[in-house]
Amino acid sequence: MTDDVRLTTLVQAGGCARKLAADDLVQVLRNLAPTPHPWVDPNVGPMEDAALLRSPGGGGLVFTVDFITPIVDNPETFGAIAAANAISDVYAMGDEPQVALAVCGFSSDLLSRNVAYVRVGAPIGDANSLAEVRDKHSALLVVFKSRVLDVSDRERALIDDVLKADPHPQGSNRWVYSQLAKKLNSYIHKYKSLSAASELSDADYVIFFNVVEVRRILNTPYPYGELFVIVKGSPEKFKPPRVVWRARKVLFAEDAIGDLIKDLKALRGEG
Repeated sequence: MTDDVRLTTLVQAGGCARKLAADDLVQVLRNLAPTPHPWVDPNVGPMEDAALLRSPGGGGLVFTVDFITPIVDNPETFGAIAAANAISDVYAMGDEPQVALAVCGFSSDLLSRNVAYVRVGAPIGDANSLAEVRDKHSALLVVFKSRVLDVSDRERALIDDVLKADPHPQGSNRWVYSQLAKKLNSYIHKYKSLSAASELSDADYVIFFNVVEVRRILNTPYPYGELFVIVKGSPEKFKPPRVVWRARKVLFAEDAIGDLIKDLKALRGEG
């Protein structure tokens, strides 16, 4: 079997169209007697988006469960759609998501690299967290201008670019690299919790600066771009490489690396 699986070919219909219509669902459930519980808010109607539980200790919790079949072939996009579809029911009830459990059901012969990417599109917890690299201590710094223009829609293409890139900067990128490396080395020497890898094979994760533009102010170049932290993944566990942290916007290179170092220090309780 190839790595590329067209998800829409695996189902007879995609998305909510595959679910029972409301009238049909009423017929299915009408013979089930309701089971009252003191925590369940009886004022929530039978066709609402979620259930509302109020514990004796005060406060309320919105509970919902959802399944959706693929409506697109891209696994990451499908994962994001599935997560948004489920979480939107919580917002519809006037609450905010706090925790989630994710279930992804595929035949065992479809556990390909692409299907594993469904999980990337629907991250559980903080989608921009360094928690996964807390106990990883070797990082490879990579600097170049990516061919990917819209990272939000083409994260996998960006990752492929980074993992195939020459880790040794070329041309004008060497100067950008030196500025970033200088700040990283200062952090490394002070806290000893990170080491610099020279090759991808030696790294636990990659710090990638995507050079978007170089602005010249008073004849001085200022590189601006996007900074990403990419973990390499684990093929044997069906965990693909993925972006776990990114700068909040396009930033001056030294500001971007400064934000990353700040988050690393907060994660590890340093300084």
